Amino acid sequence: MHSITQTFSMCYGHRLLGETGKPAQIHGHSATVVLTLQNGGLNERGQVYPKSKIEETLGFWINKELDHSLILCNTDPLLPALNHLGERVYVMTENPTEENLARMIYNRAIEFGLPVESVEVWDTENTRAVYTADNTQTDK
Repeated sequence: MHSITQTFSMCYGHRLLGETGKPAQIHGHSATVVLTLQNGGLNERGQVYPKSKIEETLGFWINKELDHSLILCNTDPLLPALNHLGERVYVMTENPTEENLARMIYNRAIEFGLPVESVEVWDTENTRAVYTADNTQTDK
């Protein structure tokens, strides 16, 4: 069976509610998102999925919504002040952990009609979170 993997780079800030120390403070990451698609076969052009459509959908969304954004939980007490100041904030319904980011990006890719196998979010060169459809391979 064939699959295709495409990576995206993004820089973002976040903080984790309920944590202590550094994770509780606003901090940033230069992250890599790894998208793996599997379609059960190849199309008439010999592709799992056209790379241009990946870029036009998920790639565009990551760049527009997540890259260079502060990603916060909707219950973060800083949110009203940041919104008032017109800061670039992407709001999630849960804590913006790498695990939750991987699941959110996976779900967005599904909404775009991509045949997603998995999404990885590497927040450092040594640490990744993985989300798959059956959720059997989530690690950090």
